[in-house]
Amino acid sequence: FLATMGQPMAATVAPRDKATPLTINADDDAAIRQLYARFAHAVDSGAENGAALARLFTPDGSVVDTWTGRSAVGAEQLTAMARDAAKGKGATNLGTFVWTVKLEASPQGTTGKAYVAMGSLQEPGKPFVMTNGGQYWDDLVKTADGWRFRKRVFHRSSQVPPPAASATN
Repeated sequence: FLATMGQPMAATVAPRDKATPLTINADDDAAIRQLYARFAHAVDSGAENGAALARLFTPDGSVVDTWTGRSAVGAEQLTAMARDAAKGKGATNLGTFVWTVKLEASPQGTTGKAYVAMGSLQEPGKPFVMTNGGQYWDDLVKTADGWRFRKRVFHRSSQVPPPAASATN
């Protein structure tokens, strides 16, 4: 150590003013971010009796919830998932918030990670109540119809076991 004092140290990290080059072009980036936004709207509203959500996935696309252990695979199950999630809430339901989307190119397409919070609106004048939150870890592919989710995995921020299923849920 003393022998190298006064000697310039070899750089072991990239300079702070250098950023990793983007590997996803701007048009694809914008299209994928629209896909994320459409997911939140489709799952909240149950639009088109749930079919709007299923169209955001490849035909064999899936959603996996690591907290509950539930999954939905394929258009039929994804449609039912959206229909069930929106049951009794109406077309203007607001409950899924997705933000800070991070995209990276992969040999199969793109991977994405995004923060998500889910909750429910209360009576007027009362705050939004968060019921769940975590991250989506996604595999995305570009199809003839645009970007689609191939696999979406929900990782809850706290992996506390979910409440026991009851006859009402």
